[in-house]
Amino acid sequence: MTKNDGDVPDGMRAGNFLEACTAVVGRDHVRSAVDAADWRRLTFPWPGRALAVLRPGNAEEALACLGLAGVSGCPLHPVSRGRAWGLGSRAPVSDAVMLDLSRLDRILDIDLAHGSVRIEPGVTFRQLDAALRAREADWHVPAFGGPPDASVLANALDGGRGRGCSAIGSGSSGTSTWR
Repeated sequence: MTKNDGDVPDGMRAGNFLEACTAVVGRDHVRSAVDAADWRRLTFPWPGRALAVLRPGNAEEALACLGLAGVSGCPLHPVSRGRAWGLGSRAPVSDAVMLDLSRLDRILDIDLAHGSVRIEPGVTFRQLDAALRAREADWHVPAFGGPPDASVLANALDGGRGRGCSAIGSGSSGTSTWR
């Protein structure tokens, strides 16, 4: 892992961290490095490896995992969906436990009057498009050249652009504020 505090081996610290996170997110949502082989598929060679994968189901679980990482000194690498293949991959810069936010996939609010949405990190373009269609909205999700199961929020934060999208404010993908 990262630093070594005294006589506690890094492997033991990682094990204790994963054990504590398992109590938070549940055993079904913690994958070891061996079980996370699909996280090693990359678009180009990369030095960082996924040491394990945590999949919190809500913001409180994600915050608890962040707190445990801080206490244990375990490096975390957050990923909303990991589908930004044109921008690299979902691999961490250096070895880290992956914080997979794909289960945080709720659309919290759609304001058709102002053309804005509040979403969690795991909401996909496909999911947002379906929600807008269900409301028979005059708004649409722009074509951005990526897969429909990519994260809307991650694409915006990465400065992604889309055809049919007019930028408002300072964001290049039609976004103006982040909270």
